[in-house]
Amino acid sequence: MFRTPRPRFAHRLWLLLALTLALLWAHSPFTPWAGSRAPMWALYDGLFYARYVLLFWWAFEALRVLFRQVRREARRSRGLAEALLLALIAALALAGGRAYDSDAGLRLLLRASLSALDAEAAAHATDDDRRHRVGAFLIDSRRHPCDAAQPWLWLGRPFGAGTGINQALVRVEAGAPLTPYAEAFRFRHLHAGWWLAYQDAHEYLTGWHADQAAGTVPACRPGVVIARHGEGRGFIAEGRRKLATRPLSDGRRQAP
Repeated sequence: MFRTPRPRFAHRLWLLLALTLALLWAHSPFTPWAGSRAPMWALYDGLFYARYVLLFWWAFEALRVLFRQVRREARRSRGLAEALLLALIAALALAGGRAYDSDAGLRLLLRASLSALDAEAAAHATDDDRRHRVGAFLIDSRRHPCDAAQPWLWLGRPFGAGTGINQALVRVEAGAPLTPYAEAFRFRHLHAGWWLAYQDAHEYLTGWHADQAAGTVPACRPGVVIARHGEGRGFIAEGRRKLATRPLSDGRRQAP
């Protein structure tokens, strides 16, 4: 009686790779539902828990490969091939999860989306709340706080409206971006005239409500330029921390 030879690579690992790629796509701006303003909680929750299912599956397969090599139940070449495939899956998951949060990821995505972003910047000079994808970025809204030639493309994420991340791509021909609330923003140049704006939501709301109460229009001035992405992320986090402790029962209107 002859034993059927095992496949060179475990079919489970290829299935795990395919499902990992599918999950990364499902969280990206390239899905049909990315531009929808509907909450879609069922889909979001399903994808959220699917990440943990795949994580535990990956851990199980990694332990299986390790134990088989320790007990010498498989050829070393096969164990190495399976380990490399598991490493590829882990690298894809980490890279996909950090693409929009890391400095290198943002620069790479911007370069890949440069022609689409430039076309979007030149398309029109009016404010727009149409949620849509531009290149690899999901745009929640478009604003021109100071100059029609300096559009602000406010970034969002999939799964409904109200998903702003306090970051905007700003197109500037020369110099630093202009802003009416310099204390509420930090700017970092990315590539080819595109800047990333980091918003302190607390400082912005404080300044906006003060101007609304006084009936004044703030003058635009160059913003504060920073060198590191981590500094901008910390600036956003500090604004969110202050905003979380701010009383919201005074009946103030929400800023635009």
